[in-house]
This record gives sequence, structure tokens and C-alpha cells, in this order.
Amino acid sequence: MSRKLMVVLALSGAVGVGVVAGLAVQPAVAESPAISRTSVQRIATLDTFRLMRLLIDTPESAEIIKAHNDATEELLEPLRKQYADLQAQSAADPANAGLYQSQTTSLVTRFQEIQEARQADFRQMQARIALDAHARIAAVVDTLVASHGYSHVISAPTAAPVDTDNLAAKAEDVFGRLFFKAPAEDDLTQAVIDALGIQENGPGAAQPEGDR
Repeated sequence: MSRKLMVVLALSGAVGVGVVAGLAVQPAVAESPAISRTSVQRIATLDTFRLMRLLIDTPESAEIIKAHNDATEELLEPLRKQYADLQAQSAADPANAGLYQSQTTSLVTRFQEIQEARQADFRQMQARIALDAHARIAAVVDTLVASHGYSHVISAPTAAPVDTDNLAAKAEDVFGRLFFKAPAEDDLTQAVIDALGIQENGPGAAQPEGDR
């Protein structure tokens, strides 16, 4: 046997012993049990937009908005009368038209400032109403999640698409949906409606929680 062959056999034997030794001393690693994602995750759907509309589009909200608009008119109406008076005075006294024009400019600026401030207040009021409605929905959803074992609640409508001859509206509804298909039994919308005591009989008919 040549020396070269003996060296090759010796190296092969050493490698084999090393492999066997490695297999012998390597600690066994316990396999983690396979966990199916479906066993720990359960998804529910919720038509948040529909619920928000039902809670916001109420006689109470309409009264709040009307009161705000009435208060705005009380602030702006005197300025409108002052504007009309200045216009009449300017027409009757052309010699002092420049003075009336300056007063008119100041009045218009004041009118715009009040109008912009009231619009900002209106947006804040709308946000408060919406956030209050969302908080009420969230409280019910938290309870339903805890009692039914849901891990996720997706805000997405799953009801039948709108029935309309307006193709643009139908396309917007269909293509704007997050889910192509979702099981009806995992839709929490009606459960939230029932929990809040909402009567869905059309706009302005919602009567949440104890006919408040």
C-alpha cells in the first residue's frame, strides 16, 4: 500500500470518528411543538363607518350642530348689518367714500376672522362627537373580544354590496373593501349595535344606551 493511500485512509478514518463522536455527544434538542397560527389568531370584522354614522347621525347631534350655527349667526348678523349701513353711507356721501371704504375693509376682516374661528370650533366639535362615538364602540368591542377570543378586529364592511344602479357608487363600494370574503359569524357589527341599543331605522333614529 502506498504511503499516499495510507494517509488518505487515515484521514478518512479520523473524519469518520469525529463525525460519530459529534453525533454521540451532541445534546438532543427538544422539538418545539408546531403551533398553528389559526389556533392562536382569530379575526373579526367590524363595519366601523356604519356604526359611527348610526351614533353620530342622531337628533342630539343635530341639535348640537344647530346650536353652534345659531350662535355663529348671532355673531355675524350684526356685522352684516354694519356692512350694509356702510355701503349705504358711502353711496350717500361720495366725498367721504375713502373713509367708508377703510371702515368696510376693517369690518370685512373682522367678519372673516370670526367666521374662520367658528369654523375651527365646528371642526373641533365634530371631532369630539366622532371620538366619543368611537370610544363607545371600542369599549363594546373590547368586551366582545374578551368573551369570544378574538385576537384581531379589522375595521371593514362585510355586508352585501350596495344595491344601486349607480355604477360608480357600486364600484367604489366593492373595490374599497378590505376583504374579498369573510365569514358572517365573525362580523361583530350587529353585536355592537345590540350592545349599544341602537335602533337602525334610518338616519337620525339611533337611540343608544337606555334611550339617552
